[in-house]
Amino acid sequence: MGRFERLEFDAGLPHRERQKPPPIYDDNHYLAEGDKCFYLADYEGALLNYSRALRFNNNCESAWVGQVKALIELGELDEALIWCDRGLQRFKNSPALLACKGKILARLGDCHKGMAYVDAALQEKGGDLPLVWLARADVLLAEKSPAARFCLEKACELAPQSWQVYIEAAMVCLQQGEPMLALKYARQATELNRDHPFLWCVLGDAYRDSGQHAEAERCYRYALSLERNFAPAKSRLDKLQSRGLLGWLRKLFGK
Repeated sequence: MGRFERLEFDAGLPHRERQKPPPIYDDNHYLAEGDKCFYLADYEGALLNYSRALRFNNNCESAWVGQVKALIELGELDEALIWCDRGLQRFKNSPALLACKGKILARLGDCHKGMAYVDAALQEKGGDLPLVWLARADVLLAEKSPAARFCLEKACELAPQSWQVYIEAAMVCLQQGEPMLALKYARQATELNRDHPFLWCVLGDAYRDSGQHAEAERCYRYALSLERNFAPAKSRLDKLQSRGLLGWLRKLFGK
């Protein structure tokens, strides 16, 4: 019997679908979950997953960095500095952790010392990272330096297809009171990934902070169309609408 004739025995039989292997709950799994939470603005969830990753592998540098970044976004700067220093004890010359420390110090008001850490990160081997350039932009924006724009462009140039880098650039600009500049990077992020609700929230924030409230509302509503109960979009929309109502009442009663 020829090779092709034997194949006929399988004709018409249903094909068994291959089952996906169960996930491996290790440091890589929890690191990925932490990143997922971070980019959904669930910073508490991100912290939980990064800490779980470190239980499996205390030498997972990315989880250390993730923890610090989540604490920064929560506004827990003193706590972020503590964890950053702990991470630097383990990874002495980590460009990412040095850059994070510089960013924290600048947000605590010491831009001079913050820039020293960011510059040290750039000088380390492997320091030419988007995260490092974003941290440098953060410090320079706090100092109102026009050189910040170069750093933002450099970060995006290093990862031109990364919506994560673009949205973090927009978040830096918003934090430092540059909503028009944030618009540029948030728009580019949504062009790279139109189906991520948090990107539309950040774009909405940029419109809101630049006074374009109708466009901000459109972005928040679009985020909710992607994920019906997305809490960051719901809270932003509620605040925007209450602000609009308050403004209307003030005009009505001349206050």
